[in-house]
Amino acid sequence: MSYSTDIEAWDLRCRSEEDARRATLIFESDPWMRRRIVVAPVLVESPGGGGVWHLSIESCDPCYWNEEASQRVWAAIAPHMAEDTSLEFCNEDRERYRIRWTGQRAYIDVPRHIIWELEHEL
Repeated sequence: MSYSTDIEAWDLRCRSEEDARRATLIFESDPWMRRRIVVAPVLVESPGGGGVWHLSIESCDPCYWNEEASQRVWAAIAPHMAEDTSLEFCNEDRERYRIRWTGQRAYIDVPRHIIWELEHEL
């Protein structure tokens, strides 16, 4: 019986073009990770001109996001990631997890509270 995990949201901005390329090389050079996620450096243009370098997920098997080998890569790319970037996962039991990069460090976050707010009456 298989267990499903999906990527739910991502914001993989990098500090610069060089950082996006170096982070990509970290994924490509890791024997464990290169079989589970393929990323590419991409410049996302801003409407006002200029742009921001991101890691684009080309293919991914997110079931292994929390393996020790994956965690080493998440930590290794931390110096190359922009502040408050993240990658969110949700499994078939609706449990959610997030890898978050800030301060050139990587963290695993889990939701503790969900706050509902009234939007409008039907």
